[in-house]
Amino acid sequence: NVEILTATWLQQTGRFGEAIQLLEKLSEEPHGIALQAYGQLSGILRQRSDIKSLISAAEKLITLSIDRPAPLPELPFNDLLYAQEILNDRVLDASMLCSLIRMLDSPAFDCPDILLLRLLTNQWQAYRNSLELPPGIPEEWLEAQAVAHLESGRLRPYASYNLFLAERFEKMGRKDSADARRIQVLQSVDPETTGEQVSRVLALTAAEYDFPEAGKLLETFLRRFPGSHHRPDILFHLAAERRSQSMDTLSRKLLRKVRDDWPDSGTFPHACVLLAEWLIKDGIPEEALSTLTILLDRGDLDPRTTAKAILLRARLYFQTGDLAKGHLNCQRLLQLYPAYHDISATARALIIDHPVPHDA
Repeated sequence: NVEILTATWLQQTGRFGEAIQLLEKLSEEPHGIALQAYGQLSGILRQRSDIKSLISAAEKLITLSIDRPAPLPELPFNDLLYAQEILNDRVLDASMLCSLIRMLDSPAFDCPDILLLRLLTNQWQAYRNSLELPPGIPEEWLEAQAVAHLESGRLRPYASYNLFLAERFEKMGRKDSADARRIQVLQSVDPETTGEQVSRVLALTAAEYDFPEAGKLLETFLRRFPGSHHRPDILFHLAAERRSQSMDTLSRKLLRKVRDDWPDSGTFPHACVLLAEWLIKDGIPEEALSTLTILLDRGDLDPRTTAKAILLRARLYFQTGDLAKGHLNCQRLLQLYPAYHDISATARALIIDHPVPHDA
């Protein structure tokens, strides 16, 4: 889009005021460009620490999106959560939040329900007084809401409240209770009727516990939410599930898609490491090496992922008979990452198992 490119040019040339003004206008448009413009606007406002304008832009997009047929986007809710953490105070107008919470009960309303509940409970006292919620801790209110919806047969909002309650329990260190709730929801709701966030949690829960329906739930998510930014993560888990079913060609294809189509995603490094492991095991060393090169050339990896990638590269070199490069990578690991004892121990074992010939 020409106007998006213009906004990008204005931003790159330091004309932030003009870029913001243009992006604010575009984010109010009733077509697909609005969310793209808002994403760019959000990045600028966060970078400039303009929290007041960020809140205003998020509220405006949410208000405009309520009357549109598409689901409410996640990004403005994430921005409001970010603003709340910065300001340590509520940021959303109480009447708007109250309307959104009430809309959770509607089967026709599709919003980022988990994010909405995070927004409420992160500033529980401030919002509770304005919304006239009952006294007590948020867990008590969430539990009451989940029970009421379940008893009334409203399974979609029941799933939202119960899964969010599970999230809070896990943060308290009560993972068993959290997972028990997730499994309850998984066994109660139709995955074809849930919103994006609930669908994602259910699919990942099924994958974590190796439920027989894991593959179907992951595929259902991909089919129902083609534009979701969670797709790389879902593809990663679907690849692992397919690999467990000995569908090796398909599993590699799924990880290649993450590698090639989502290089900026948080899933990308994990996908590259796992794909390289599979390629080495499956006897495809050339692609394994190119995948590791793509990964290591990024330069922004966390140290442990970097160490794992170098170890895989060392193993690959030994496997293909390039002992010198294998030893060089192992020595690099021992020098730069001695704190990762499991990786260091494997590097030492590789050196011992592949001695350099005396005449080398």
